[in-house]
Amino acid sequence: MRDDTPFKVHAARRLEGIRLSMLMEESAVQRETNLNALRRAAAARAGAMSGGLLNQDVELIFAATEALISTVIACRKELAAEAPDLLLPHPYLKDFHATLNQLADGAVIAVQQRHAKSSPAGQFPAAILSAVLGSAVRRANILKNRINNEIQAMALEGTLRMHERNPPHLTNVFNGPVGNFAQNSSHFTQTASSGVSPDIARLVAEFTDHLDELKLEARQKQRAEAQISALKAELAGDADPGTVAQAGRSLRNITEGAIGSLLATAVQPGVWHWVQQTMNSLF
Repeated sequence: MRDDTPFKVHAARRLEGIRLSMLMEESAVQRETNLNALRRAAAARAGAMSGGLLNQDVELIFAATEALISTVIACRKELAAEAPDLLLPHPYLKDFHATLNQLADGAVIAVQQRHAKSSPAGQFPAAILSAVLGSAVRRANILKNRINNEIQAMALEGTLRMHERNPPHLTNVFNGPVGNFAQNSSHFTQTASSGVSPDIARLVAEFTDHLDELKLEARQKQRAEAQISALKAELAGDADPGTVAQAGRSLRNITEGAIGSLLATAVQPGVWHWVQQTMNSLF
């Protein structure tokens, strides 16, 4: 049988390139929209720029970049279901790592451009602009460390072939009620049902309606919104269980601390108790 792995990898990387271009454009447009809205709001309140506003610029730029990087990583894992070699350390993860680092560096460049001498922010003293740029560089370095950890985790997932659609499969044939289960087996077929849990749709709806109650930091909220959008996109079409599971796990990791705090204070306990239990059972 002909090995079509090279073709699958080539096709997946081409699709990834198209998606990356679209995501970068969408992220840049949204980032500028948010920054301009921040400027208008500040002008309405005080009519002048402030050093604190420059730092808010940095927060918005990096929140947008972190959300973009999270989405790009989720896309790579989705494509790895069809082309598992994309998670091999060399050459594919090495190239991908470089791309993600470039996105992090792009956030610093965006701050530099935003605060150039020809811009309104450029009227601030050089010491203030230098401090803001230093803050951006530190944020980029922290982000690169997170990227490095993600790459290491993806390499391990690739070694374990965790994102393949068709792992080694064993079918157990036995008589008994549907409620019985097959013991001492992995990757087994037991029922005829497939797809994703109907609870996913309700989970997305609850997060959409109540996300603000978690009072997440701006960048964490954007990361959560990126995962919610990914789940919505899957539910709108032929949902891929692997992609749904990945987005769900990311959403759980981002929000579980805040949900635990809400449950401790009994704020909307019915909603968040159900959300917590559902995420723990599904992801």
